Amino acid sequence: MMIKHLHSALPCFALLATAFALSGCKAKEMGQKFADQQANNIDTTWLIAANACWPDLAHQGYSVGDIKRYLGDPLHLRAAFAGYSSLTDTQLVQIVSAPVLSAPAPDTSVFHQSLNPVLTRSQALSGTRVRGTVPADNNGTAPDDALCAVQSGVPVGFK
Repeated sequence: MMIKHLHSALPCFALLATAFALSGCKAKEMGQKFADQQANNIDTTWLIAANACWPDLAHQGYSVGDIKRYLGDPLHLRAAFAGYSSLTDTQLVQIVSAPVLSAPAPDTSVFHQSLNPVLTRSQALSGTRVRGTVPADNNGTAPDDALCAVQSGVPVGFK
């Protein structure tokens, strides 16, 4: 009897699976690569910080122009600097035009329990290479003013 009910439900499952697959494709088609709003000017301190937080940017051949284009876009800025991910597009466009140290303090909670070394804004700008220092060394708490956890690769969306 169970098999009889399962057999009659198969067309419903097939229809549901097809609808799910189609909605996934449609969502991909509608995905945005860049935000509607872009910053016209990127302060060079953001470039220095991006290279400190994402050392592979230089190794993978990203030019200063490439990095500026991505950091001028709020979607990519959030990917590069998670501590600012809660800010609006308008706020991000404004802060990236000014020096990193004049931006509002980042949300350091996103770096708690990080397995990667964490840099403060000052450390990122001074070229400090943190070796082996992770929030786990400090009871899982990221340092005050943490800007990023040093990452391998490139931020999501950078191509």
